[in-house]
Parts: sequence; structure tokens; C-alpha cells
Amino acid sequence: RLIAAPYTIYVADDRHGKTTSLATFGLRLRKIEGCLGSASALKMCYAGINKGFSGLAAAMLSAAHRTGSDQSLRRELADSLPALNDRLTVAIPDMLPKARRWVAEMDEISQFLGEDDPAHAVYRAIGKLFAGLADDFDQQGENSRALLSVCAGN
Repeated sequence: RLIAAPYTIYVADDRHGKTTSLATFGLRLRKIEGCLGSASALKMCYAGINKGFSGLAAAMLSAAHRTGSDQSLRRELADSLPALNDRLTVAIPDMLPKARRWVAEMDEISQFLGEDDPAHAVYRAIGKLFAGLADDFDQQGENSRALLSVCAGN
């Protein structure tokens, strides 16, 4: 086996089964509905939800910190949305060192949506948010420290 971790490759329109041999290398294949391009669309949509959520959460946690309501927000999340609260505790610290890479992904998602989709501007803005977070994190800035502190429950 060449790959130690189980990676998943999403495959659409594999009528002739040409990708089946990839499983011998330790890859999990997941066939999805749709035509050629559906797997790429799935990647865009999944990243838009998963990484976009991290961006929105970071923006609101930063705003809460600036206004002094961060601990109240975390208590409210712990009471009303405990699974979300637990996710943020991991997702935000995990995102900060990767934020620079996510800028291009948000731009790609924005392009995928197209200029006629109102969410196009949302993902452009989240890309800018990630760029700012990346700069702040690289400089060990106040915003990154505050996000890490809020996520740690401090």
C-alpha cells in the first residue's frame, strides 16, 4: 500500500470503470451522481460550506471579542448549540495557520458560483477575511490571539 491514510477520491461519469484500479493504492473511491464535472462541483460546494462556515464564525467571534461579548457568546453557543460550539473550538485554531491557502479556494468558489449569484460576493469577502486573518496570524497579531483565546474558553 502506497498511501498510509485513507483518502477519498470522488468520481463522476466513470462508465468504463477506469478509476477502479486506484483502490489498489489505498484510495477510497466514492462514485457520485451526475455528469463529468460533478465531482469538482461537489468539492466547491463542500469547501464553501465547511471553510466558509469557519470564516463566518471567525468574523463573528472577532466581533464578539471587540465588543467584550465573546464569553457570553461562547456560553450561549454552549447552551443552545453545543455541537457547533465544540466544532468552533477545533475549527478556528485549525483554520488560522491555513488561512492563506483558503484565500484562493474562496476565490475559486466565487468564480464557480458566477457573478450573477449573490453568494459570489460573499465568498470574495470571505477570501479577503482569510487574507487578513493570515496576515494577522503570521505577525502573531491581536485578532489571532483573541480568536485562539476565545476558542480556548479564556
